[in-house]
Amino acid sequence: VGVVFLELVEYVRVAWEKSNQILVLGLDGAGKTSVLQSLASNRVQHSVAPTQGFNEVCIHTEGSQLEFLEIGGSEPFRSYWDKYLPNGWLLIFVVDSADHERLPEAKKCLHQLLEQNPRLPLVVFANKQ
Repeated sequence: VGVVFLELVEYVRVAWEKSNQILVLGLDGAGKTSVLQSLASNRVQHSVAPTQGFNEVCIHTEGSQLEFLEIGGSEPFRSYWDKYLPNGWLLIFVVDSADHERLPEAKKCLHQLLEQNPRLPLVVFANKQ
């Protein structure tokens, strides 16, 4: 988690001019909130309750501020993904790599997002390994 965070900080320094919003998306139960909490605290943490709507986390490091916006991954909240996608400058797509039955659904959602904004930089986070 620490290495990924440092790479994100470096990306912020290089590409800050577009926007400061990092979108954190993925299916429900993928572990988006746990990933965000781990990035914010630099410790592995596990969240139990699924996000119902939106979760915003701001992380301050070395003069930079990273704004992460997590949007719930259950079916009713996925319609909001499209609305926030144009405002993001980085997409972190979290996948539950242990849930083999839902991998095709995650792949389909990710491909739909990429079709809408093919130039958006992407990090795929294979969670729960």
